[in-house]
Amino acid sequence: MSDEHAGRDRDLPALGPAGARVVDCFAAADAEALSVELLAVMADLPVADARTAIDGLLAAGLLIRTEHDWVRPAPELASQSGLAPPERVDTQSRRQLVTHLSAGVEHATALLQEQGQRRPRSTQRRTGHQSIDTRADAITWLVTHRAVLLAALAVAVQDGDGEDAIRLASWLWSLVPVTPALLNDAEWRDRLARAGENAAIHSRNPHALGLLLDLSSACAAQAGDFARAEEQRIRSTAIWRRLGEHDRLVAAVNALGVVYRDWGRLHRALDVYFELIAECQLRNDLRGHAHALHAVGLTMITAGRSDSAVEYLRRADRAFRAMPEPAPVEHAHVAVALGRIYWRQNQFSRARRCFSTALALLVDVDDQAADRVRALLSTQDGLPLPSSADGTAQ
Repeated sequence: MSDEHAGRDRDLPALGPAGARVVDCFAAADAEALSVELLAVMADLPVADARTAIDGLLAAGLLIRTEHDWVRPAPELASQSGLAPPERVDTQSRRQLVTHLSAGVEHATALLQEQGQRRPRSTQRRTGHQSIDTRADAITWLVTHRAVLLAALAVAVQDGDGEDAIRLASWLWSLVPVTPALLNDAEWRDRLARAGENAAIHSRNPHALGLLLDLSSACAAQAGDFARAEEQRIRSTAIWRRLGEHDRLVAAVNALGVVYRDWGRLHRALDVYFELIAECQLRNDLRGHAHALHAVGLTMITAGRSDSAVEYLRRADRAFRAMPEPAPVEHAHVAVALGRIYWRQNQFSRARRCFSTALALLVDVDDQAADRVRALLSTQDGLPLPSSADGTAQ
């Protein structure tokens, strides 16, 4: 820590050096409450010393205990000018906060993306987050630290570490879908979106801004916040179009169409898919064109327009067949969707030909999907087909 703490000691001599360093951490982090662990990291103190200092501040009425055994400054502390003014905030403690929280988020990301329930102890010791042991621990840690994580993003941007803030925001977005408390907290998601966008703008990084907007939109859509999902996707498509990143533009427009379809605004979904078909034709993007035709077919199914759905799915089938590089899984989805329509129309022979095509595409490529198609083929004529995850394809 810097010599700035000597000034803190003179202002509040009763606190002692450790107490003054702890008090300064709140101004440095610009956070309402901090944990003992975070205060120890920021004040560069052993946890035991930090806890002793905190106990003294609690006894003096200068700190107040909050939930999860965190603490926040009491009103008396601010009224006594106990908090350091901005010009005396220790930037080193701020960097330590960002580094520590980033390590925790990275650790939680690795845990939550694993199939197993535990990580090796050696990895836990390297990160310094021994309290994050299981997937449940990771989720609890994220939820408990949600407010201070946003504060860390702001601190990183203020200190000129925009790229670090972008990386932290990206990690957080990747964890939102598997952390229900964050996914369903619309206010927190909105604050994370603003913080990430601010980091990308300050870093003059439009590519990162587009990625963060896509991540924000995906999470909003998963939470059923379709208006927010639409807004973010429209902004990202504008960025990808301006940057000339066609593949990302195609992905974003497809995702926007799914938002409209799930929202029940089928006319808007068709509008964006038709625009995408034209865009892909203009750029001779055969794969994007095939996907867009497939998406129109699925939307027509949702709208109850079976004849139109057959037309576009058959066009998608021809488009996939014409591609120089096969896309067997995507092509199989088209064949299954088409077969399901024929089945509902009692055209069982046609449906079986479609299912057989799908099976031939999936064998040795996707065993689970192939088994689902085998179940379709084993269904007797006239009986309902096994249901699928998305109601149309696999």
